[in-house]
Amino acid sequence: MDPEEKKYSVSEKFHAPNADVIIRSSDNMHFHIHRKYLEANTGAFPPSEFETGKDEVVALTESSVTLELLFSFIYPQRYPELEDVPFEIIEPLAEAAEKYEVFSAMYICHLRMKDFIPTNPTEVLSYACRHDYPLVISAAAEVAIALPLAESVRLMPPYLVMPWILYVDAWMKVYRNVQEASTHLDYGHTLFFIDQNANDCCGEWAHTVLSPISKRLVVGYSALGNLDALFSVKPTRDCCCNALTDCKEMIEREVKTIPKFKHFISNYK
Repeated sequence: MDPEEKKYSVSEKFHAPNADVIIRSSDNMHFHIHRKYLEANTGAFPPSEFETGKDEVVALTESSVTLELLFSFIYPQRYPELEDVPFEIIEPLAEAAEKYEVFSAMYICHLRMKDFIPTNPTEVLSYACRHDYPLVISAAAEVAIALPLAESVRLMPPYLVMPWILYVDAWMKVYRNVQEASTHLDYGHTLFFIDQNANDCCGEWAHTVLSPISKRLVVGYSALGNLDALFSVKPTRDCCCNALTDCKEMIEREVKTIPKFKHFISNYK
């Protein structure tokens, strides 16, 4: 027996004496599991792994925290509440659910992963792409559009690369429209992001508003992925505040013309 195997603990939740499979987590916790529930409620625990005697232990790469939650989904009982579980726990649980095809956990986890799009767009997009959740991909795409193209494509399975490029192209067209727009408002301001030397720009508009927004637009179309950040300026004059509101609304209308990413996925099939 491996000396490390002796230094184990037993799960308080999964320690039934009549269990016929013992599974060891990466941090040396043993789970005594009933084979019948594994066979009935999972699709990818290889049967050959469990052709061992009762005293043999099957080692998995997941942690005890992940496995304890995962095995809670294979028994005939109420599933665990995941609403307040942090991303650091949900992500490995979602990956384990996909790996071992614990279908009930897969469904709940993909919903929870979607909740983390605002805080972890890269990780959620990567997860959704690997496991083919187009609706989650579409939602994450609206946040992940701020990623460099090379980085976002690296996360994609091959069949999504061209739809993603078309999606990015749609954002680029809107970006060019914004760059080229010269919208004259009633406040004596010219919203022309390329030429900061417009004669009718008041001093505050040019320096407090136009200059920082123009600099943020230099990064390219990804600047449009977070309009709150793009327009995070605080002019003091009413004329500039009103012009800023109109400017933001104009760009919001342009951005809303971009189809959802799922549109490009379905159209490219």
